[in-house]
Amino acid sequence: MKLCIPTVNFEAQKISKHFGSAPYFFIYDTETEVSEVIANSNKNHEHNMCNPVGALAGKNVDAVVCFGIGEGAIRNLERNKIKVYKTNKNLISDIIEDSKTNNFSTFEAGHTCSSHSHHHNAGCSH
Repeated sequence: MKLCIPTVNFEAQKISKHFGSAPYFFIYDTETEVSEVIANSNKNHEHNMCNPVGALAGKNVDAVVCFGIGEGAIRNLERNKIKVYKTNKNLISDIIEDSKTNNFSTFEAGHTCSSHSHHHNAGCSH
């Protein structure tokens, strides 16, 4: 499985709290253990205008693993056969460990982000 994990820096150690506005994406192939980091070309967008599939074009991603994401981004990813999983982990290495046992959960209705101005400790139920 090829995972996409939003990250705050190019070194890809710490996950970004929000998928759409993450500066970078860490792409990891669980079968080959090959990884790469790409810039999020879609990080500056208006609310409800996130185009994650465009940002990930050509990377053949199977799933996104993130802390926070909006409903529109989830729908857009799922329409393109990309699964979306929730994590509460802060480090990429922990998510890679979880991938070995497929220890992921999905977002429940109402547990997604509703705006770019929310605070991740309140207002976003993840």
